[in-house]
Amino acid sequence: MRLLLAENHDDVPVELLLEIWREWEGLSQWQIRERIPHEGLRRFADNPHLRMRALALDDPQTPPELVDKLSRDEEPWVRWCALRDPRLPPDRVAELLQDDNPNLHQDAAADPRLPLPLLLEALEETRLAAAAARNPALLTHVMHELLDRAGIAAQPDS
Repeated sequence: MRLLLAENHDDVPVELLLEIWREWEGLSQWQIRERIPHEGLRRFADNPHLRMRALALDDPQTPPELVDKLSRDEEPWVRWCALRDPRLPPDRVAELLQDDNPNLHQDAAADPRLPLPLLLEALEETRLAAAAARNPALLTHVMHELLDRAGIAAQPDS
């Protein structure tokens, strides 16, 4: 009943939304998260529950220093949420290339904030190459140079 209220009632108390977010990991969890007002969520940055710590990233007033702190959280999921935050600086994105969690280091390799020299290095690493190749910051002429070096001929225009 509480979940149905949280999913469907316009005037559900914020406390109920927060409680459901902390406990519910079902299909509607992201719908619940979207309904939580973002202001003041940074207060959860030191919460013992990982889902609540990640919620602190939704606050538009969360300073970059706190985003950086959450990117160093003990829980990989919190670090992953921080990686997706646009306030995380490129140097921290680069550090996450070395994270022990495969999802994190691959998402860091695909992140457009990754400095170009590190992106090129990631293309050469087996564990990062596929993710780095998806990076939207990879310039077309760089891709062509890599293909030329690999001996892959350009396709004729149709």
